[in-house]
Amino acid sequence: KNDAYFEYLQNLTTAEKYDKVLASLDSAIKASPQYADFYFVKASLLNGLLKYFDALDVLNKCLKNTSEAA
Repeated sequence: KNDAYFEYLQNLTTAEKYDKVLASLDSAIKASPQYADFYFVKASLLNGLLKYFDALDVLNKCLKNTSEAA
C-alpha cells in the first residue's frame, strides 16, 4: 500500500509539483504521525528545495512523534 503511495509522490516530484507533494505528506503525517517515513520524505524534499530549517523542523517533529509512539 505504501509503495504505491510513495510512487505517486515520486511521480509528483518528478513533475515538479512540490506543493502537491508537501500537502499530501502533511495529510499523511496527520493521519499517521507515528510513521517516520513520511517525515523523512518530506524533510528530504525540503532539503532538496534548499529549505534547510524547514527540513530540520520536520525531522525534530519526527523524533518527538515517533519516540512518543514507542
